[in-house]
Amino acid sequence: MKRVMSLAVCLLLAGSIYAQTDLENATDTLPTSEDETALAYTKSQQKADAMLAKYHSTAIKTTGVNANYLNSTFLVDSPTYVKIAQQNAALFDLANTEVYDNSEAASYDVVFDSKRSTMSVRYDDMGKIIYSKERFENIALPNAVIVSIMKQYPNYRFDANVCTINYAENKGINTTYKVMISHGKDKKTVKVDDKGNFI
Repeated sequence: MKRVMSLAVCLLLAGSIYAQTDLENATDTLPTSEDETALAYTKSQQKADAMLAKYHSTAIKTTGVNANYLNSTFLVDSPTYVKIAQQNAALFDLANTEVYDNSEAASYDVVFDSKRSTMSVRYDDMGKIIYSKERFENIALPNAVIVSIMKQYPNYRFDANVCTINYAENKGINTTYKVMISHGKDKKTVKVDDKGNFI
């Protein structure tokens, strides 16, 4: 019997809404241990802060139940904000949730939600990620994407962007960027992959 679980993990990140308009000064807002964090099924704020600090101070482990997911996603030139969110999903402890039941095979859908991102992740009953659909808004774009768009559209400014990442256990990862650019009154939306190829 398939069980479906939806958890909301809200990360309230400090800082203003990010818009990548100045490429030389483009930075990515990162969560800090001082940020107010609410994690579903976390028993205390201190535990949440300790978990967040751990993600900032340790290297990504590419072994274990979610090694395939981490290895696939970390091949993409993504900003640190995205990599931390993906690491959080990979390290999510399904067994410590109220709905987890190891008496039968099941899958669990978990939603990680923040101001700038939504990740819908499906885990099997062992906690392995078998599918994810991830959406990040206004992140620092990879260099390949920036260079490709600037070559095609010189003198345009970068107004906003949406990064979509789809992962499937047997298919790997697919990353696309929808970028809103403008030059005066002329506005365009372009779509490119993680290598900067126009789609």
